[in-house]
Amino acid sequence: HFEVEDFPSGYPRFASLTGSHPSFYVFRRFSMTRARMLLYKQDIISQLEARLERVDRDETKPLFLGSRRRDANLDRQAVMNQLDIAMKEYDELLVRTQQALNTKSAPKRSVRNLQDWINNFGCISREEVSYLDRDDLMEVAPSDADGFLESLATMVEDGAVWACDMIKGDFRTSKSRDPNLYIFPDRAIKTLSRTIMAIMAVIVLLAPVLLLTFVESHRARLAVVVLADAVFVAVLSLLARQRAGEVFVAGATYAAVLVVYVSGSDNSCS
Repeated sequence: HFEVEDFPSGYPRFASLTGSHPSFYVFRRFSMTRARMLLYKQDIISQLEARLERVDRDETKPLFLGSRRRDANLDRQAVMNQLDIAMKEYDELLVRTQQALNTKSAPKRSVRNLQDWINNFGCISREEVSYLDRDDLMEVAPSDADGFLESLATMVEDGAVWACDMIKGDFRTSKSRDPNLYIFPDRAIKTLSRTIMAIMAVIVLLAPVLLLTFVESHRARLAVVVLADAVFVAVLSLLARQRAGEVFVAGATYAAVLVVYVSGSDNSCS
């Protein structure tokens, strides 16, 4: 098992750090350059397209236009071959660009962590790490977490750093001997974050039910139902990646459950 400091200073050590945790996979998207390349390749295809139209208009033997097998026009064959190559390159760049644009932007926290490490060790040329100052950075590592869960994971990591500093506990992985470098197990952080989110969800869902137990006024109960459903829909809209229709159905279902509970409580009291 090798640690970051076991690799030679320079790119080997920087690459070891980058590979030590998914959050360090921060690279440029090259948005403007990709757009420039797409525009160039698009214009090449447009030129070939116009050239093909001229060849077709200037064709002296209409039979060649009605049969590909009998077409002996070498200019048209050459243009078609060039179009095939140009279209292939254009389509491949288009797909790669789409993938790059769909990749999440790199969190400022991850960029700042890399910059701090580089400033402390200075093992890479300043010019060659200046890419971290650009505004088109993306986080390559895939993540199935939504924005709220990622924010929660960040707070969990901050709590783990505090625990390491204050209570002298060490929850870090063994990927580095640097006391200022905190690399926590990614799975443990995600598990703890999901656990906290589950507890919060239970509180949001069950708090109105408990409150309705102590409220006797019918109007007050109705107000609790409306307020609870509004909070539920707002939380679901802000924190979860749900479509508008799904949010509407979830809110209606939750409101129906609360109404049924209130009706059952009223019937039991009567």
